[in-house]
Amino acid sequence: MSNTECTNAKVESKTLCECPCYPVHPHVIHRGHPVVKIPVVLSECELLIDVEGCIYLEHPAYEIKRIKKELILTQAKLIPTNYCPILRKYKGGRLYLKGYIKKNIEYATVECSKSTDGFCCMKEGKVVAGDIKHTTAYVGFNCSAGIHFIPGVYPIVKYRQPTREIEIFRNCQYNCFGKCYPQYIGSDLCQYSAQDHIGYTEGFDIELENVDITEIDIEKHCCIPEGSEEANGNFHPHTFNKLIEKIALNIKLKILQKQQVRIHSLGYLPVPGEEPVAEEPVAEEPVTE
Repeated sequence: MSNTECTNAKVESKTLCECPCYPVHPHVIHRGHPVVKIPVVLSECELLIDVEGCIYLEHPAYEIKRIKKELILTQAKLIPTNYCPILRKYKGGRLYLKGYIKKNIEYATVECSKSTDGFCCMKEGKVVAGDIKHTTAYVGFNCSAGIHFIPGVYPIVKYRQPTREIEIFRNCQYNCFGKCYPQYIGSDLCQYSAQDHIGYTEGFDIELENVDITEIDIEKHCCIPEGSEEANGNFHPHTFNKLIEKIALNIKLKILQKQQVRIHSLGYLPVPGEEPVAEEPVAEEPVTE
């Protein structure tokens, strides 16, 4: 083993001094029953998705060492359905998900193998040596599911109303030169007036709570093309470069929408070490729709 001095590797460090930090008493909203706009949980559900993946490795593998998995959602859309005409609210919806499972696979390859002769009181054995390789695979999935909203909590959906035209009455009709024809009585053909009402609905947000990924490798194959370097050379018979696996994906998520909610505010925050002030009754103001 050579004892060569390192030329580029080095270590630099320093001790950081402590900076002062003082607590600040926050300012809160006035006392009463204000209306705030906050995310409201419409539904919390679990989805079970079954996925079958086929992964080809770049090099023939002798053994899987480690697989690090991560879930990525590229699409999460909600369409409100199950409209209740009595409540005039939506009681459920359809959720559409699309994404992939990012899998970083670390595996051992075979560079050489050798059968060793026994010596002394030892028996003969076998040695397999190789490198550690990795392959990152993106296993895609997509699904749709019907969900139910929490009882008593409904999404707020606004619509675009049909155009309302306003007809202007004239007892005479003017032409392009400003001349009046008194024999015409009816709506003004030179003016057009209309009213449009457009309601904007708050979008739905999807939050991931937790994910359980359970998988099993059901088949391992050694698929080496004919005429390749691996096929012409000596490769280990127990290696493989194709994985067929079954994945049970359990996703727990929340569906939220920003809504206006009336809350109760005390109007103050007690300072640390200060006795809380006794609460006085506050008369509620009527809410006008």
